[in-house]
Amino acid sequence: ECYSLGCCNVAGLNCFETKPGKGKCLKNCTPSASQLCVQTQPIMDPILKDADWYGPSLYCFAVVMQDIGSTKKMYDLELLQGAYGRK
Repeated sequence: ECYSLGCCNVAGLNCFETKPGKGKCLKNCTPSASQLCVQTQPIMDPILKDADWYGPSLYCFAVVMQDIGSTKKMYDLELLQGAYGRK
C-alpha cells in the first residue's frame, strides 16, 4: 500500500491509484474496467511537500538507482563518479 506515502520502496516502481483510495507499486499500469491507473494529487502531495521554489537557477543533478530488480551489472554510479572527478 503506497497510497498514503506516495512512493514505493523498490527503485523503478511508481505508485498508481488502482482503486479509489488504494495504491499499488507497479512498473507500468494499464487502465482497465477493474483498475484505475492514475497518480493523483494525494499520491503526489507527500513527495512534493518538501519542495521549495528558490527562483530561476541553473544547476545539474543526477539520480542513480542501485537496485532496479535486474541482475545486469549497472555502471551508472561509476560513470557519475568519473564525471564528477573531472570537474
